[in-house]
Amino acid sequence: METIKNIAAVIGCISAAIALIVTIIKPIRKGIACWVTKVSKTNEQEDEISLVYDKIDELSKRIEKLTEDDCCFKKEILESMSSLKKGVGISLGNIIGNIYNKYKKDRVLPQKEYEVMCAIFEIYSKDLHMDGLIEKLYNEMTSSDWHVELENK
Repeated sequence: METIKNIAAVIGCISAAIALIVTIIKPIRKGIACWVTKVSKTNEQEDEISLVYDKIDELSKRIEKLTEDDCCFKKEILESMSSLKKGVGISLGNIIGNIYNKYKKDRVLPQKEYEVMCAIFEIYSKDLHMDGLIEKLYNEMTSSDWHVELENK
């Protein structure tokens, strides 16, 4: 009889141990599963963040290149504008010089020529900021030594 009691006690202990193991293992198993999921999500997130950083770096490089290209383009435009300004100034100066040479003998300007000359000199001196010989010619033609012949309407 005692042997049966001992066998029953051993079986009871084994059952209790199995129940304890099952009770402990299920939460441990769930904990491990959660940890693995978090770790894999963290790795995925880190990969996504790394891709975003790579894209940001690529965009930054593109912006730097575009900025450099823009600076070069602006410099070329400014140089071209300066050349055009000089060319326009020379052309306007030639027009005033031609008016002067055409009417210097009589020192009488037709009203239309006088108006054109004044408009051209305004652009020449104020907008293009040019002066020199053309300014002297203009000052001479607008002095009291010269006369403006009014047009009859």
